[in-house]
Amino acid sequence: MKNLLLLPLLFMLPYRAISQDASKIVTKEEIETVIGGKIKNVNVEPDKSIARYYAENGKPYQEAVIVSVGDSKNGTYDYALKISQSAKYFKNDVKGFGDKAFWEEASGVYGTLHVVKGSKYISINVGQSKSPLTYFDAAKKLMDAALKRL
Repeated sequence: MKNLLLLPLLFMLPYRAISQDASKIVTKEEIETVIGGKIKNVNVEPDKSIARYYAENGKPYQEAVIVSVGDSKNGTYDYALKISQSAKYFKNDVKGFGDKAFWEEASGVYGTLHVVKGSKYISINVGQSKSPLTYFDAAKKLMDAALKRL
């Protein structure tokens, strides 16, 4: 459980120096489809690198989805991979998404798909999904949409 405390650290990584708005690469409607409910609130960081989506029927104090976007050249992907492996959340490398990608999952509490495509780093964290979609299935659907908008 103490490893769950690492989760907030991954979303404070250096995403800066990117012109893409995290709240624009996946639509609210796409998120609502994969979580099976309405989004009640969206919080976007001032620099627009991170967008947090909260569901009406979601778990208290837990985001349904977090979308992060940044510059792939600043080492964020490699740092996230290192943290994921040290916390034993790393599940596997993922093919078919950008130049490189990996999946991490924390004890069924959340899952995050990390992707590098060209000069962009994107992570999509899913903490709620509509049955029978797993967190991984939901993240892949959202990442497909995000990569089309880069």
